[in-house]
Amino acid sequence: MGFHEYWAEIKNSIEQLSQLTDEYWRNYSYFNDWQFWVVFLLFIIPLFILIKYVD
Repeated sequence: MGFHEYWAEIKNSIEQLSQLTDEYWRNYSYFNDWQFWVVFLLFIIPLFILIKYVD
């Protein structure tokens, strides 16, 4: 296998990994899932409390 074949194989693997990452995001970490909002609120609420009590 030559240099160009290896490079093409690496490029195909990177594209496949990108597609799998996007698919995972759409299936398990999208904005319309309740788990996303729970994690988001667990981050935002303490941040607001911190800002309120630091001032």
